[in-house]
Amino acid sequence: MHTKFGKNLQYLRKKRGLTQSELGFILNVGQQTIAKWENNKRHPDIFMVFTIAKHFKVEPTHLVMHLMIE
Repeated sequence: MHTKFGKNLQYLRKKRGLTQSELGFILNVGQQTIAKWENNKRHPDIFMVFTIAKHFKVEPTHLVMHLMIE
């Protein structure tokens, strides 16, 4: 998976005012999992990418391939 995913996830999470723990609760994963995704140490499976994209109302391809930081 492209390294832009972690930066985009962190950007979207902070833009919504969520902590890693809060987003983890929403996605039914732990805070450490969110931290690893944001730091590109691990990546979610394709189903979770679609779940994350749906939650933040973005296209999955934008989440993975395009840098979203303003």
